[in-house]
Amino acid sequence: TKNGYGTVIGDVELSDKAKDYYNKLKAKFGNMDFILVSKDMKSQVQANAAAYGNASKQVVLIDDEKIEKMATDESFRRKYEGIIAMSQAKLQEAKNSLTSSGASVNNFGMSVDANGKATFFATVEKAAKKIAEKKAAEKKADEKRAEESKNEETTIADEKEYVQITAGSMEELIDKVSSYAYENSERNVLTESEKSVGQKFDFRG
Repeated sequence: TKNGYGTVIGDVELSDKAKDYYNKLKAKFGNMDFILVSKDMKSQVQANAAAYGNASKQVVLIDDEKIEKMATDESFRRKYEGIIAMSQAKLQEAKNSLTSSGASVNNFGMSVDANGKATFFATVEKAAKKIAEKKAAEKKADEKRAEESKNEETTIADEKEYVQITAGSMEELIDKVSSYAYENSERNVLTESEKSVGQKFDFRG
């Protein structure tokens, strides 16, 4: 976090005009989480977009060059604000769909490339972790090896793994996340204790 900019990635220094505009942009889209990216970090961040942000707010990754140009070029500004506004509505509609898909969504959001093409992303908990947790729980119940299982579960909890899902449209992203969540649920075998307490999500009902 950098004073006056909010969350930044890389070494960012905006002109006074761009800084003023960026603050107005964040205020205009107040329910979105803007992350400002330096020019030299742009490609790296784009390749790993889903690592940033959180599950409660829509993330917008935007680079300092775009902000500088948006601050001085009215037509460019209208174009990109239009893309953000359109994506904001789609992301808001998709939030419930992503949550109700059953996947454990760590974050979701969008980025826009130099040609105005939006990419949507989400990070969901990796299925392998859930499978490992089931095996650890079953081992504990079946073999009564409490200490060994406890150690195993601690290791698993400390090594959360996530898979990044990206798409060219929000509809495609929802479809991919839902498919991943369904496949994940199909692979999981419920333990007796889980059957007794019920599940948070029901994919078949």
